[in-house]
Formats: sequence, C-alpha cells, structure tokens
Amino acid sequence: MKKIRHIIFFCTGNTCRSPMAEGIARKILAKRGVADVKVESYGLLDLGSVPPAFPAQIACAAHGINISAHRSQKITKQVAEKADLILTMERMHVDWLIENVSEKLARKAFLITEFGRSDHPAREEPMEIPDPVDEPQRSYNRVFKMLENEIERIISYLITEDKI
Repeated sequence: MKKIRHIIFFCTGNTCRSPMAEGIARKILAKRGVADVKVESYGLLDLGSVPPAFPAQIACAAHGINISAHRSQKITKQVAEKADLILTMERMHVDWLIENVSEKLARKAFLITEFGRSDHPAREEPMEIPDPVDEPQRSYNRVFKMLENEIERIISYLITEDKI
C-alpha cells in the first residue's frame, strides 16, 4: 500500500457517523503532528448539504471538536477514486461503493473496524458502527467513543507501518 495522503470516512447520510469520524481523525492527526493527510467525509445519500445532526455536534463538542461547519455530501466516483483509503461504518457501505461507484474501490474501501487489524478470528464478523439517527444523546456519545477508539488504533497502525 502506498502512503496514505487522503482518507475518506463514509456512511449513509453524512450527518452523524462520518462527520464525527472526520473531526476525530483531524484532531488525532494534529495531536500526532501529522499535517499532510487530507480527511473528508461523504455519504451514499444526497441530503442536500445539511449540517451534522445536533447530537453529533454535541458529542464532538464535548471533546473539543467543532463539526458545525460540515455539510452533508454524496460521494462521487471522481472523489472516491482520488482517495487513498475509504473507511466505512457498515459492511454494506463497502459493498455499495464497489457496486455503485467503482470496482476499483475494492482495494481501498474497508469497514473501519477491520482495517489494519489482524486480531479478528476468521469466523468472527467484525463489528459495525451503529447509526445513531433518531436515538438519544447517549447513543451519539457511545458512537463517538467507538469511532475515537477505532481511529486512534488506525492512525497508530498507519504511523507504525510508515503509511502516513
């Protein structure tokens, strides 16, 4: 795998999980002194450029991350093919990208919980990041923590493997 210079986080509507992941990744990369990695987020739906869900903003703000300026956007083939790594929230997101955007994405689109991980038993299904839409604030807070743990692990892996 070549050096990672462009990471995309991908979910369904690009209003909860992926904008939270984008904000978390930017904070962790900055904390680690990594300045040359572009981080973005997209969704599979076109919701018309709406801001992140308010509970997602609250979950991020509690950790010093401001995602209020983000606006939802649907992924395009051009954007997806330029990315070096696409991290999705659910297994169906990987499948959707490959089937509906480009077969070329099979080499760079991964479920966030399985990328860079060798500790999953072969028969165990990797965990997905649940969609907190229409759930209480505690669900967004839980999703934030899940994302933070995964992104911290992934960035550590990329640094250790000299991929960023």
